[in-house]
Amino acid sequence: MSRAAAIELTERFLSDVGGWQALQHARTINRAGRVTDAAYEPPFLRGRVREGDTEYRAGLEILSRTHVENVCGCRESRDWGKICAHSLAVGMAILKPATPVPQSAPPTLPPEPSEPADGLHFATENSAPGIALHIVLPPNLETAWDRGQIALVVEAEQGSRRAPIETLKPGEYRVDESDLRLVAALRRLNGGKIAGMISLPRAAFLQLLSEATSHPRVTLARKNPLRVATERADLDCHELPDNGLELTVKLPPHRKLLTDTSEVWMLTDDRLVQLSRDMPAAYFSLFQAPVRLDPSAAASFLKAELPVLSRVFCVEGIAAPALAEIEEDTETAPPAFELSLEGSLNHLAAHLSARYPHGVFPVESEPGSV
Repeated sequence: MSRAAAIELTERFLSDVGGWQALQHARTINRAGRVTDAAYEPPFLRGRVREGDTEYRAGLEILSRTHVENVCGCRESRDWGKICAHSLAVGMAILKPATPVPQSAPPTLPPEPSEPADGLHFATENSAPGIALHIVLPPNLETAWDRGQIALVVEAEQGSRRAPIETLKPGEYRVDESDLRLVAALRRLNGGKIAGMISLPRAAFLQLLSEATSHPRVTLARKNPLRVATERADLDCHELPDNGLELTVKLPPHRKLLTDTSEVWMLTDDRLVQLSRDMPAAYFSLFQAPVRLDPSAAASFLKAELPVLSRVFCVEGIAAPALAEIEEDTETAPPAFELSLEGSLNHLAAHLSARYPHGVFPVESEPGSV
């Protein structure tokens, strides 16, 4: 029994199996020189991809043009069952080799010490004096963000007195849950100490905002209340006359987007809203301008990528019913099992896969032998 002919590796093929957004992210990874040891020995595409301080063994097992299995340990691959940008980047490294560039490790937060260095102890239930913390952001927050460094003040309100938090005398204080989370975040970001005034780079500032979600006392310049919340943005997905699709994120006209790594925040006059978290970077372009998909890419997008986007956005438009059908099929439709055999009567290798409406998944991580 002869082995199937090798599939030619092209950008069009990678786009068909992984989607246009994943391929866009893959190009960025490859241009940054983060792919090493890339090799294509049909049916296996193998390589290593750096993501921050993590290195993934990534690649594809290309059994046919419609039967491609992803091999990567990233979260997107494990949790969502998608062909990820890491594996596509290995293919791009074969097609368009790039010179690797040094990759700095992302900043890590120091562990919070067991005993506070400043002598301040906070708890939600004790008989100590009660205080309330205030987060005061700069009045020119947009300008500070553009400069890459945001200075803010944390004040403690006790009775009729309100002053920077470091003016508190060492001892125990009673706070609510929102303040307790804020204190822990401040210490992680400032070497275990609490500071009344602190200047943070963008990534650290967004970390602090994540802990300040729903905090009741956040203001701009100590006078303008600012609500910190988490919401999903609306994504309008409608069909074009040529059967293609147009994707548009609906945002207020007067807003500032704060984007860093895998987070997108939106600043308006009275709100700071986290629009996404842990979102694949390839989808960030949706927040900049509408994206059009040609008819050849629309069908695979609806089946493979729209369910992923629905976890980040509230999907509206013509694609919403299609999304419901995809999710219903995923939950209720039984899989169709596919068995492919290779070899001879002396040694027969079997590949067993389960085909769902949203993709094909191997039943075993390694093919069995008979």
